[in-house]
Amino acid sequence: MDADDHDIYEEVRERICLFTYKPGEMISENALATEFNISRSRMRRVMWQLENDGLIHMSKGSGAVITAIDIKSLKEVYVVRQKLIELVGELRPARITKNIISNLEGVLAQTEQMRDQYDSTTLAGLYYAFHREMLKTIRNTFLR
Repeated sequence: MDADDHDIYEEVRERICLFTYKPGEMISENALATEFNISRSRMRRVMWQLENDGLIHMSKGSGAVITAIDIKSLKEVYVVRQKLIELVGELRPARITKNIISNLEGVLAQTEQMRDQYDSTTLAGLYYAFHREMLKTIRNTFLR
């Protein structure tokens, strides 16, 4: 997948993770290809990656459906992530740049602004932004 396709993948993945597309909802390869102004074959590659990651299920003739959330699996993933976070500190971390610090401070400021007006969608977006910045601090490619 080239850089442009990866950006499209990240955008659709974010929409799935932040519930812009709900579990069980159908998404159209044609509509997404039109939205992103790319060919269907390029969009199909993006969709295959989303399916490979378990975010959608594609079937011939039916299109793509957002995968339902399995709470038990989600809890297991959370436990594994907690252990992986410990590894991040033990392994040689990447250099934390001023840009990463600035981005994290921006996430913190936005989170603090939410104290009086809680919004789960906005909070999920902020968590997603925090997670993306933290991934930049992990030098180990496999762990990242």
